[in-house]
Parts: sequence; structure tokens; C-alpha cells
Amino acid sequence: MTTTTITATYELKNVKIAEWASEETTCFDATLYIDGKRVGTCGNDGQGGCNRYDFDTSVIVQNCAEWLWNDHVAMCEQYGFDIGSHDDFNADPDTLINALIDQHYIVKDVKSYAKSLRKKYNFNDASDLRIYSDGTKMLACLVGSEQETKIIAENPNATIAPTSATLTI
Repeated sequence: MTTTTITATYELKNVKIAEWASEETTCFDATLYIDGKRVGTCGNDGQGGCNRYDFDTSVIVQNCAEWLWNDHVAMCEQYGFDIGSHDDFNADPDTLINALIDQHYIVKDVKSYAKSLRKKYNFNDASDLRIYSDGTKMLACLVGSEQETKIIAENPNATIAPTSATLTI
């Protein structure tokens, strides 16, 4: 029996975040797309509760249960919680949606950084600008430049910063 790995790309579009209303959780409304197809809308009122969905969340859980388990294990290890049993694990779609909201913030910061660089240096061609992130800082350079080689050599953990808030699982 062969095991087939199913991958899907999850993306939030039409993301609206209300920072002023975010208290215990991020207050947002967004539309979820899986492999480019609209699934439905989701959101949170920012008061600490779970996300709300206008679609059957089993679509998320079925497609990415293993990713959700790995995210659960990483979080438990980070905070010293008991991991529990994989058999008893209930995949929570909020984990995936919250990861996409986090990606949205990162992409927003990357785009803002790129815009400020283009303005500061009067640089109009965005396709020649590459931004790297090592988790604590952003580094910018021209694509294929000597500076890019130096950035890669001096920052081995740096990866090309995301330009869209998507997760492929």
C-alpha cells in the first residue's frame, strides 16, 4: 500500500485587521482560499474566543491534520506543555488560520520595508529588489548582486522573505 501525500495551498485574502479592537486575540475578518478556490469567510472578534467560520472546518482539519499536529508539538515543546498522544489529538482549525494571520503581518512588514527602500533610494523596479529575513531582521539587496552573496554567506539562517501570506501544506 502506497501513501499519497496531498498538498494544498492555504491563503487568506480580503484580510481586515482591527488593531483597536484586538484585546486578547487578533480581531480580523478574512476570506480563506484553498488552492485558489474560495472556501468561505472567517474571523475573530478580538475578545479571546475562538475564530468563527461560515464553512465546514473539517475541510481544513482533514487536509492538514499532520501539519496541525507538528505545530502542536512545537508549541508544547516551546512552552514546556505535555504533548499528549497523537491518537487523542483534536486538530484545531484556529491554529492554521492564526498562522496565516501571522504570515499576513510578516508580508505587510516586508512590503512596507521594500516600499521605504524604493522611496529612499529612488528605486522603481521592485523585481530587482530581494529581501531576506533571518527571524530578527530584514536584509535587502539587488537580485544577483555581490551584496546578495555576502548576505547569504553572513546569515546562513536567512531565507527569502515571503511576498504573500500563504501556507503550502
